[in-house]
Amino acid sequence: MVDFCVFYRPEKESAKEQAIADICRTRPAQSINHTDLGDLCKRPVSLSIETKRPNGERDNATLQIETWQSAPWRSLRHNFSRSLPSIEFLPGVIIQGHDWQFVASILDENGKYRII
Repeated sequence: MVDFCVFYRPEKESAKEQAIADICRTRPAQSINHTDLGDLCKRPVSLSIETKRPNGERDNATLQIETWQSAPWRSLRHNFSRSLPSIEFLPGVIIQGHDWQFVASILDENGKYRII
């Protein structure tokens, strides 16, 4: 699990809120995300943030972001199997001590996700 995230909260009683609710009803955990933690069930994660001490745990932080972001890509492919929405990347931030690094995961031309 990542340390922090930013989520999207659609306007109440909007078409987007209804679309999220419809997707949630089709899932075993009734969650739009890959976690069933509180409000994250009905609010899509839009930014993942992983924090580490400045002692060289960079590879572990990258692995955690990769793992965390693989689930939304699988979910998007499952729910939009015929036409994946035009999402260019999923953003993430790794904070190691005072250093902040932006990371992005994409779906490549073979439909596999990877961190760039």
